Amino acid sequence: MVSRIHRILKNITAALLLAVSMASPNWGQQPTNAQLLDFDYLLTATTADDNLDIWHRTLRNTALAIPPTYHLYKEQPFQVLLIFQGFGLGPNGKADVTFDIKIFDPDGEEILQQKGMTGIRGEDFQPGVLALGSSQISLMFEPTDPFGVYRIETLAHDNISGKKKKRRIDLQLVPFGYAQPLGSMAHYKQWLSSYYQNPDPARALLAYLQFAEVENSVTGQLDFTQIAFFSYLLEKHPFLLKALADSYPNSDPDMKLKILFMLAIMDYRDAPYLGTLSEPEKAFFEAIRFIYPPNGYDPIISPQQLDVLWAEFYASGRYEPIAQIVSGLELAEFEGSLIEYGNLNDAEDADEKTKQDAFREVLFQSVRWSLLNNIRQHPLVRAYCEYLLQEGGLDENQRNQLAGILAAANENPSRVGSGNTGRGIPQLGIPNPFRIPTPSTPGMPQQ
Repeated sequence: MVSRIHRILKNITAALLLAVSMASPNWGQQPTNAQLLDFDYLLTATTADDNLDIWHRTLRNTALAIPPTYHLYKEQPFQVLLIFQGFGLGPNGKADVTFDIKIFDPDGEEILQQKGMTGIRGEDFQPGVLALGSSQISLMFEPTDPFGVYRIETLAHDNISGKKKKRRIDLQLVPFGYAQPLGSMAHYKQWLSSYYQNPDPARALLAYLQFAEVENSVTGQLDFTQIAFFSYLLEKHPFLLKALADSYPNSDPDMKLKILFMLAIMDYRDAPYLGTLSEPEKAFFEAIRFIYPPNGYDPIISPQQLDVLWAEFYASGRYEPIAQIVSGLELAEFEGSLIEYGNLNDAEDADEKTKQDAFREVLFQSVRWSLLNNIRQHPLVRAYCEYLLQEGGLDENQRNQLAGILAAANENPSRVGSGNTGRGIPQLGIPNPFRIPTPSTPGMPQQ
């Protein structure tokens, strides 16, 4: 029975306060007086990114929240978290909490049991802190598991005070299906940039089919923010990619092209109908397969890399893409290059270094503007940047630039730029001298 649920149990050392307020020192949080309660804990499930960067990469007293989940799809990873408070402390502030966990299927049959898991253990706690259990429980329902309500029960033991506490949550395993549609393009743009706050793969699939525009209608070039956003989700959730492929036969012609586009980007070849495509459709599919979004983690030399990095953040809430964007502030050393470029009587007279330096300043302004705009819109971006400023190992130039951006965001926190992602690349008319191709979409086959 246990084999019907995929289990991965791994140890982490962290602390987390969920759905109340959050602070993130290395081990725990100093709560308010209202939180100084008897031994207790919060039991919750979440589909948030399993790195828990929202905890590990934010400073103490950062007020953020991890979204809980109440319904799940088969093959969708999730985590079970326990957050403890009021535990006893032995000599030198040592804590010792363990817990047992049981999971029951919709028929009430026990399908998983694990005893004596480490809750919290260590010597760095202060009285009254809140802390996350150091056994991170990652689970996933398998295709053979029955739909219905699954019950998770835990029994925690405070081995210092001798106290015990039971908790229970219910999770519903539901068939995959399209969620409530988004109401408008404006709603879609807001939904995309805040997806990490309330992830829902079913809604993501519908949003792609409803509103995603992989091609800029004005320039005819690819929109790598949207492409990278949905690619990230499809790679993270293979069941979502299969659902997209399975929707092809019953879709209208326009939807079929959007499905083919993303299947080609993901190099998905498991659908039988791919062998029966028309010749124009085959040519389209093969052409798309050779489009590769730029690698955002290479040194930043194109604005499309920023698109990809912001897309990853919107899809996951992860710290790493923000750190990479902040690294681009090193380009501040090229400030003034645009003036030199602009003082030329003829841009054609500029040598290669002048062109490159001017474009590097364009990229710097793009990095700066995108950070400023997203700090104003996203508390998590602000929290990551504040962490980077203190703990991120930035050089003096990057620290000064980031401090200035945070100060500017604080001066007028409600002011944000326009655009669907808030990135807003300045349009200064300077061609990219680094020869980075910006592909257009191959001709769509006529239906």
